[in-house]
Formats: sequence, C-alpha cells, structure tokens
Amino acid sequence: MHRLPLAVLVASLALACAAPAANPQDLLPPVLPWSGASESLVAQPDDPWITPAEKARLLDSPNYDDTIAYLQKLAAAAPRLISLHPFGRTAQGRTLYLVVATKEKSPTPAG
Repeated sequence: MHRLPLAVLVASLALACAAPAANPQDLLPPVLPWSGASESLVAQPDDPWITPAEKARLLDSPNYDDTIAYLQKLAAAAPRLISLHPFGRTAQGRTLYLVVATKEKSPTPAG
C-alpha cells in the first residue's frame, strides 16, 4: 500500500481548498453546439406564456413572488386543468402550494 507523507497530503488539501477556480465554467466541459428540430419548441421572449426562467434565458431562477404569479396566471387561464391548493407555510412565512395539473376533474387534496 502506497502512503503519502502527511505533510504532502496536508499541503495538497490546503491547495485544493484555498484557491477556488477563477471561473466555475473552467471546471465544466465545453458547451457543445446544438441545433435541431426541438429548437422550434423554444418559447420566444415576447410569448405571453413564457416562464420566468425562460424569460431569464435559463440563466437565473425566478423568485417566490414571480413563481406564484406565473402559477396563478396559469390557474386563472385554465381553471379546469390547473389548481393551486395552499397546504402550509415556509420557514419565511410564505404560503406553500400544491399545484394540480390534470385533464380529469380537479381533485381536492386530502388534509
């Protein structure tokens, strides 16, 4: 069994932890070019039903208020298909919702 001297191990660990990569992208493989039929499915920026994440070009996550507003917009537009049911609170005091999307009659969550 090969063992590293403790000093070498400690020095290696210190170097690995001390200097984060200048750019996280440096740690990832290169982005490959992409093109295909599914490109036609990508929502355009002016689409009224674009999600908050798509609006940000998937470079940012929507906050709670933007997410709930989008879900409420969907539920208002298609109340027979989508419903929101509050079921609790987050640690920050915000309402937690169960989102039901179904072609069937919208079930009522059991308590």
